[in-house]
Amino acid sequence: MGNNAYGRLGDGTRNNAVSPKQIVATNVVAIAAGANHSLFVKNDGTLWGMGNNSFGQLGDGPPGNVTSPQQIIQFSGVTAIAAGGNHELIIKKLPVV
Repeated sequence: MGNNAYGRLGDGTRNNAVSPKQIVATNVVAIAAGANHSLFVKNDGTLWGMGNNSFGQLGDGPPGNVTSPQQIIQFSGVTAIAAGGNHELIIKKLPVV
């Protein structure tokens, strides 16, 4: 809920929300919010993001706002996340060799 500029709430709109909305029903194990974007990790280690991507902070290629959760393909095996104003940090489990 709250300010939904850039689509950071992930409900497919840019409309502010005055009450909670369910965006993902199951399997979310971690969340993080930056200034204008949001992230979450699912229990399979996939990273998802939505909102402002003008600096590439979602890590999904070319800049552009995302109003619904989008899987950030190049990041799997993610175990922890943090988001800043216009950046994000992840911890990834390395493959056993």
